[in-house]
Amino acid sequence: EGDAAGGVVDMVMKDAPSRFQIQANAAIGASDYFWKDGRDYLTSNRSDYTKKSPYEAFGKDYKAQMSDFKNGPVLLKSHSMPSPNFIGGLSIGTRFWGDRLGVMLAGSVQNVFRGTERTYNSVKMASGEQAM
Repeated sequence: EGDAAGGVVDMVMKDAPSRFQIQANAAIGASDYFWKDGRDYLTSNRSDYTKKSPYEAFGKDYKAQMSDFKNGPVLLKSHSMPSPNFIGGLSIGTRFWGDRLGVMLAGSVQNVFRGTERTYNSVKMASGEQAM
């Protein structure tokens, strides 16, 4: 027995052109989410993170210390606007052997900054007596 969510994926394949062809596209823009006051873009140091857990690095009997964990991902920096959004693509295609074999090579890149509403909890936690 099993459960699953049904769905359909419509994959539209590119047709190889009848002659050699190169196509490129690029777009640049900005997210209007950050144009409102109080909606700063937050970043963290993604290169400064703990690559292996203390268990993996030192074995199961090692007692982890705070110094074993890097804090780059939790040190947030605030920016008024993120870098511009960029979307780009390139495709190259042609046909061989009397149009019997068509080949397409395509790639794309996206770097899009989207905003979201989040609630960050304070460091102080209520004890059981203070909670209602």
